[in-house]
Amino acid sequence: MGVIEDVYEDLDTDVEFEEFEAAVEDKVEQMGGLADDETAAMLIAHELRDEEADTIADIEPGMNDVKFLGKVTSIGEIRTFDRDDEDAEEGRVCNIDVADASGSVRVALWDDMAGAAEDQLEVGQVLRVMGRPKEGYSGLEVSADKVEPDEDAEVDVQVLDTYRVDDLSLGASDVDLVGQVLDTDAVRTFDRDDGSEGRVANLTV
Repeated sequence: MGVIEDVYEDLDTDVEFEEFEAAVEDKVEQMGGLADDETAAMLIAHELRDEEADTIADIEPGMNDVKFLGKVTSIGEIRTFDRDDEDAEEGRVCNIDVADASGSVRVALWDDMAGAAEDQLEVGQVLRVMGRPKEGYSGLEVSADKVEPDEDAEVDVQVLDTYRVDDLSLGASDVDLVGQVLDTDAVRTFDRDDGSEGRVANLTV
């Protein structure tokens, strides 16, 4: 067994060996002889380990194939869209929110995964997610490449039908909050990116 295989065997990753080996060869070429196969393999292994997110709060836009564990807190409806290729089938997407003790993130499930989400996923289920983080319309989101339920894992997140103010935590989304209104602000207007006028008002509960 060669040095590349040795490094790969010690690596816990979903990346296929052929892809890992090709990345090592590219790294050797990029470094112009400054790194041998073993050094390049260690560098690639380090880059892959960096993508393992200990918590959802560790996820940042630009990371590649990040992997993390989270509990489903909400499941959106499937939306359809037209692809750029007119001959291609209609696309489907379903957004779910997953959380751990550090925060929450939106995960986009595409096409077959979107259909499976509607039929198989449930709020409160723990998932292992692999995908690409990016900055979405409503903040950080992960475009999922793979989602697997993990019945043995535990995530310390309380999923409630109705929240009180004390139950709220940073990163929570799609929250149904019950409280008493203490104060309201005047309605303000603003210009949207598309040129239309929007209105917003704040209230304190």
